[in-house]
Amino acid sequence: MRTALMAAGAVTGLLAGLLAASPASAEPRTQYYFTGAGVITWENKTAACPGSRQWFETRDAYGELIGYTNSNGGHACVEVTYAVKTLRQMCHFYFYVPRGHATGSIKFKFDQGRYGTSGMTLDEGPREGWHYLMGATNVNSITFTDANDETGTQIGWGMLRENGIKQACPV
Repeated sequence: MRTALMAAGAVTGLLAGLLAASPASAEPRTQYYFTGAGVITWENKTAACPGSRQWFETRDAYGELIGYTNSNGGHACVEVTYAVKTLRQMCHFYFYVPRGHATGSIKFKFDQGRYGTSGMTLDEGPREGWHYLMGATNVNSITFTDANDETGTQIGWGMLRENGIKQACPV
């Protein structure tokens, strides 16, 4: 009987050790995807979109390659698109706000294919670096234009994969 109790105690201790080290108690794993910007000039050299260039490339105060444009009230001259990895699970999206040339609001549109679109607005003025946009499923692309109902501000974005959109998805 005593041997049976000792064996049961050893098995219980072994099980407790296995449970403590099991993957169920570990932090959830996250896969990150990074996407650079695609920029289209819809219109230039017109009354609504004056000048031959509607957007510009430079480096922000951190040395990151960025694009920027001037806000254009309610008329779109420039469209910025990030073609993100489309996944069925909930992913969280982050946007890089440049330090410099980023003083306006951005109206993001999340294209979710047959599921429709969703959107949100981010005021770049008081921010810099990575900022959370929202969580969503089935996102094909994230788009914005310079038509943000503002004038006199600049809209800035990261051009490269490393400083465009960061997508965090559970594995």
